[in-house]
Amino acid sequence: MAPDDAAEARQTMPLLLCLSGGGFRGYYSALVLAAVEEAVGAPCNRIFDLIAGTSIGGILALGLAHGVPARTLADMIREHGPAIFPRYPLPGLRRAFGPPYRGGRVGDAVKRILPAQANLSLSAAPTPVMVVSVSPATARLVVLSSWDGGATALMSTADAAMATSAAPTYFPSHRASLGSGGTSMDLVDGGIAANAPDALAIREATFSLGLPEERLAILSVGTCAPAQGGVGTLTPAAFGLVGTLRHLGGRGLVDLMMAVQEAHGLTEARARLGGDRYLRLDRAPSGAQAKLLQLDNASEQARRTLEDLARQTQAGLRDHHSHGVWRRMVARAQFVRR
Repeated sequence: MAPDDAAEARQTMPLLLCLSGGGFRGYYSALVLAAVEEAVGAPCNRIFDLIAGTSIGGILALGLAHGVPARTLADMIREHGPAIFPRYPLPGLRRAFGPPYRGGRVGDAVKRILPAQANLSLSAAPTPVMVVSVSPATARLVVLSSWDGGATALMSTADAAMATSAAPTYFPSHRASLGSGGTSMDLVDGGIAANAPDALAIREATFSLGLPEERLAILSVGTCAPAQGGVGTLTPAAFGLVGTLRHLGGRGLVDLMMAVQEAHGLTEARARLGGDRYLRLDRAPSGAQAKLLQLDNASEQARRTLEDLARQTQAGLRDHHSHGVWRRMVARAQFVRR
């Protein structure tokens, strides 16, 4: 696509990709995106004008913005997920003495997924990308973006990936460096403020990138989150010995916050764009499946469950071919293949 054609497409049919958080459940998101890339015949970074993500969705967004195929990202999550989320005996007791997982494991995985890009600044991404984080010191949401003029554009891709995925009570906060000036800040997972970045992406696309909101369209991809975020155990009866161990450190409360924020963000985005400009790909797990799909469960059984759910979503993609968002994606893919 010629530069003039690309600019015209951005203004006449701008497309956003929004990826929710969900820990290892992001494996589902990557598998679905691989099916989408195959179906439309073009990589995500050639189809979308902005790629936004939170937590594992943020890591996927960074990879996709650099042109990494979604299939490669899925393979990497499958390979490195068990190392990021190792299984421990008495996990509730371990959590009582601090986050049970090491943030360095995420950093190692990011460097394997993006060996050539991990140390590059966000501004080096060929496609505009934003990931969501939170500053505990200021109690403010922080959007880490790649575009010129953004205060975080000089942050490294690896720092941004670790900052957006440092879920409280699961991982320690991440101290991220803001470029070469020596300034840094502690950041945690943006899921506690915007687990679905959709509404934020609309704001940034409009005010920072100058895309017309009345023409925006979004493909939003979920992570098979259990109904009500899978936090039904937060009841008085849950706080016996086992329940107390499970919720030590506030894990259940963090899960609840993420679920509520995601529901709010999705509702707002749908309301602002309307049905034909907003398409959400997700799959609700059964009750038995939901018990497996905690965000830190990277077991073989959880992996197979996510693969089954992704296959079901892939089989249903044909049902969306008449949707306005899908038609835009196909049209954009035809543009880039010229």
